[in-house]
Amino acid sequence: MQMFWIWKKRIFFFINFSKKRENIERAKKELKETHYGLTYAVNPAVSVNAVYGKVDASDKAARPNDQKIKMIQVGYNLGPVALVAAFAKNEDIGGVAGNDSDVFMTRLLTAF
Repeated sequence: MQMFWIWKKRIFFFINFSKKRENIERAKKELKETHYGLTYAVNPAVSVNAVYGKVDASDKAARPNDQKIKMIQVGYNLGPVALVAAFAKNEDIGGVAGNDSDVFMTRLLTAF
């Protein structure tokens, strides 16, 4: 995963990029995942994150479409606990056209 950041006059941005390749030998196919993200730290406690992801399969007969993920997250840091709310829109899940979903989730994270 690659991470870049920009700091200028108290404006804090993170730019994220990750690429993953998975070989599934039994099925003789390869999955390639690519994710791009942009995070803005509103203040030390609040951040907003946007993510775009794509999954491409080598077996176009079984998975003719690329799966796409678009997500926005808002996080609130309470110190050792963080609360994250996210909304994601998934298109062509599993490479199947029209297999779409909208997901809303919340997470409570801890760190020691």
